[in-house]
Amino acid sequence: MDTFSPESTMTVAQATTLAARIRDILNGGDGELENPAGAPWYAGAIAIGEELAQAAGRVDLLSCLSFPDEPITRAQFFGLMSLVVGEDLLTPVNAVYVLPDTDDAAILRFYQAGILTGTDSYGSFHGDNTLRRADAAVMTSRIIRPALRNRSSIPTP
Repeated sequence: MDTFSPESTMTVAQATTLAARIRDILNGGDGELENPAGAPWYAGAIAIGEELAQAAGRVDLLSCLSFPDEPITRAQFFGLMSLVVGEDLLTPVNAVYVLPDTDDAAILRFYQAGILTGTDSYGSFHGDNTLRRADAAVMTSRIIRPALRNRSSIPTP
């Protein structure tokens, strides 16, 4: 593929590679990942994702990493991001304490930091929905450039 295809669904392999590159850069690297010779382009990223998910006890993420060509859900994407983005990058700018469809504390931190705003006027997360590449690009931009974060208020459900 040689085009961005913003409306396409992001795969587990693409999302894991993005998360692994962000992790590498945050730890002083250049974002380049090592891959075993002859392995798929995403093998190094999947190995990093598996190591992080194992250490965090995230069986749900370990399971999805076994299917790199499958579409990734919003919950899986932010599950991966929560493993690589430290609290120092999630400074709260919004007072969001309750969401209509998730009580996941890690997801809530992304809302509080202005990275997530929800998929409707109530701030619904819709974690089981797949993630479009365009949406992943916006959210990733907000992770790495705090000036792009959204300050908003979400009504209490």
